[in-house]
Amino acid sequence: MLKRALPLVLGATGIFVACGDETTIVEGGSIAMVADADALGDCDGDNEGELLWLKSEAQLRMCSGGEWLSMNGSVDTLYIADSKCSTEPLKDSSGVKIICNGDSVGVVLNGRDGADGKNGKDGIDGVDGKDLIDTTVSDSESVPTELNTISGCSQKGPFLSGTPVTVRGLENGRTLTQSNITYTGFIANDKGEFKLRGGMLKSQYVSLSATGYYKNEMTGGNSDGQISLNALTDLSTHTTANLNLLTHLEYDRVYYLVQNEGKRVATAKKQAQKEIFAAFHIDSDGFKNSEDMNIAGSSEADAALLAVSIIMQNRFTTSEFSEYLSKFAADLETDGKGNNGDSSRVAIADAILESEFGWFRDGDNSCYPPKNFFRLADVRTNVKGWNLSQNEIPNFEKYVRHFWSQELGLGVCGALADGLIKDDSLPVAKDGEIRYVTRPGSLFRVMDYEDSIPYRYICHADSNRWVEASDVEKNTYGESCAAGDNKVIKGKIDKRNSYYCKDSAWVNITEWDWNIPKEARFNPDIEYGSMTDNRDQKTYRTVEIGNQTWMAENLNYADSSKTPSLVGNSRCYNDSLKYCKVGGRLYTWDAAIDICPEGWHLPDSTEWAELLELLKVTFENEDPSWLLKSSNGWNNSYMPGICSSWLSSWESGCDRFGFTALPVGVYYDDPLVSTDHFMGSAGSRTAFWSSSEAETEKAYVFSDGELSQLKKKDALSVRCVQD
Repeated sequence: MLKRALPLVLGATGIFVACGDETTIVEGGSIAMVADADALGDCDGDNEGELLWLKSEAQLRMCSGGEWLSMNGSVDTLYIADSKCSTEPLKDSSGVKIICNGDSVGVVLNGRDGADGKNGKDGIDGVDGKDLIDTTVSDSESVPTELNTISGCSQKGPFLSGTPVTVRGLENGRTLTQSNITYTGFIANDKGEFKLRGGMLKSQYVSLSATGYYKNEMTGGNSDGQISLNALTDLSTHTTANLNLLTHLEYDRVYYLVQNEGKRVATAKKQAQKEIFAAFHIDSDGFKNSEDMNIAGSSEADAALLAVSIIMQNRFTTSEFSEYLSKFAADLETDGKGNNGDSSRVAIADAILESEFGWFRDGDNSCYPPKNFFRLADVRTNVKGWNLSQNEIPNFEKYVRHFWSQELGLGVCGALADGLIKDDSLPVAKDGEIRYVTRPGSLFRVMDYEDSIPYRYICHADSNRWVEASDVEKNTYGESCAAGDNKVIKGKIDKRNSYYCKDSAWVNITEWDWNIPKEARFNPDIEYGSMTDNRDQKTYRTVEIGNQTWMAENLNYADSSKTPSLVGNSRCYNDSLKYCKVGGRLYTWDAAIDICPEGWHLPDSTEWAELLELLKVTFENEDPSWLLKSSNGWNNSYMPGICSSWLSSWESGCDRFGFTALPVGVYYDDPLVSTDHFMGSAGSRTAFWSSSEAETEKAYVFSDGELSQLKKKDALSVRCVQD
């Protein structure tokens, strides 16, 4: 006698198969018939315990431990753990009966003999046996059970005290038909706990249901409406059973698998749970039963439950959430795939992403917190504040983050992806010449300087999570930066921005920063000349523009012993010497008039005018100041026309000729409206002296692409022109 300690899924409630060449699924059960051993198929964890009738050998086979076990030769009985299955010929020899643990679970009828051959012709093939219906329910699927007590928690967050909880008996585990036996209890406290007693039930299977208000994880307060949750459990294995989102989502799916695919309840529940978690990109291997999970628990399964609860609640009102929950459950019922429309899943993922990074953009690109905005840190605080248990709340955040990263096409963040930057995978629409990123319920205009998708994330393997890529990370991705490189690049995504390789790290130099050396500001496409001031041996870059040769940087001469006129008439911005190394010195007009080195002089107003005229002729429609400004360092400057090629509405200058005018600020002798003589002008203002007087107290200056006048006691930058 063959005896193996292996699990068994018993046969079905109905009768079943005929003698045909194709597999015939047993009505209401899991026994099917195949022609021969070659048709058995794979035996693995997915069909462990499956019974098949092998037509060619007239015997029963079971999938167990990776093999199809058979009853052959003298072996007519198969022992699987505590279950015993055998076959018994029918009295009229018309077939065999399959018996497990004393219950008839199936009958296989012989096919009818074919007609005799006639006149040398082959006989007609026999007619397959007919399927019969056997409503027998095995004893193990309908065990009368007394409901002494059953307890648990009803929770989305916990249901409020006083909420009714109903337990309804089921006829058996093969049909899950509801009986007329019900018992009702109530939620006893703010933790959502209940405990109720009952009497005899027709079987060990019961359904539980509760409808009421609940505590919302997102807000921490009570819901603004009621929801209903269901659960299904086996009293032979459970005296406690919780109601939660997992029990509710699996409820209809389990019914479908039992009633339409002949699954046993335990098998159906296991399959449904796996399918539901898979819909949220969660691997549930090793998780406990759904009715054993608790958002206040400490296990990975509990963390996953809380994550699903958060994902589905999202920013929904209670009525919106209830509607979405119903649609999701209905979508799962027949195929186990909770798609519920890709757009709705993306919308949920996108809302979670916004909560992760704390920003929200509407169709006009304006930023503000949306309705029902939440943060994962706040959710943790809310759940902890309910004092549901002494357990430390597990890491539910990782499951939430994994969900949105998978939905938006980022994939898994791990050691192999460390430092990887990806776009989210949202589609792009085009309306005429205007492009938009499409997000459910809204459109985001894609700026012309951006690629088609402006949302980018970087994988940090130390935390195994995707985070929003910083400005520097996404714009320098893939560019090397080693010690001593000192190179400047334009942003790969936002081409308005410039980045400087400093000390082996990329630094954004788009706006003004005194810590960035002047060398990072020059135009790399210009071939500069140079000159050396013999007075202090400082070397300056030079550039030819038309018939003029200009210094391409501001003068920084300060030796008052050689040039007495400097005493009290020159300074550094904010009186800091380190700023002079970057932006040169600021001189009053009296000091500037003869400060240029030998062979060079301070340009008069006609020389500035000559430069302006050249710029206007060369670039007819351009503001000359933009052609002279450095290509980075200017704060929030508007630049129209050919300089930008309309790549951006906010950018520094073009620096077409390598003049590289830097926004090093101005010193005002009489600031009028401020005690700050510099008036915070660095980053947004510069002005250059001319040698031409305008009146007794004023002289002509070049600033913002035109000649104007300032007081001679103000301190400005000096650009020398060659004699």
